[in-house]
Amino acid sequence: MELTRVGNHYKNNIGETVEIENGLVYPFLKSSDIKGEEILRCRKYVIVTQHHTSDNTSYIKERFPLTFSYLHEHKEFFDSRKSTIYKNRPDFCIFGIGDYSFKKYKIVISGLYKQTKFSIVGLIDDKETMLDDTTYLLGFEDKFLAVTTLKILNSKLVQEFIRSVFFEDSKRPISKELLMRIDLIKALNLLGNKRLGLSEDEYYEYKNKICPQPELNLLW
Repeated sequence: MELTRVGNHYKNNIGETVEIENGLVYPFLKSSDIKGEEILRCRKYVIVTQHHTSDNTSYIKERFPLTFSYLHEHKEFFDSRKSTIYKNRPDFCIFGIGDYSFKKYKIVISGLYKQTKFSIVGLIDDKETMLDDTTYLLGFEDKFLAVTTLKILNSKLVQEFIRSVFFEDSKRPISKELLMRIDLIKALNLLGNKRLGLSEDEYYEYKNKICPQPELNLLW
């Protein structure tokens, strides 16, 4: 499922040349790619067969025959997966996929590294960017909300808080539990508009859009 682009085609991780339609191929970031404040390109791509794990995948044969042929040729790899996640699921099912995966803008951070700064990624090659399962994200359709949230998370205030509850020796230094402790609204109120480089109108626009959405803190 993980591909590298080579000219007009792709190669998979066992060295095979893969010639398929681009319809189900999305840009893909791994933990090691999460660097810098804004990510504009990717090293890898991934075949995304579903929007939700329970989605029927029979459509692939008709709409993307080359992709179906490639997946079917490697069906033994899918059938050998032992996780109960895949039990009684459609062929070529994937996990860790949902509405959040298809958000236009994502604030991301790796769970595997000691880097506490967050990055933002938008569309790459005019497609939503997928992330591996060691990366945490907050998804947005509105670029202003995404960029302002990034400013809050990378502010000195929030970064000092993260480092105060951060365990460098952990297998995953950045964990969901740690991220869930960040209160965006409280941080926004403490920072104010000037420290975030926002006009008063922008500050209240952000606050009015975010405050009715407390579930944002639950999306990591």
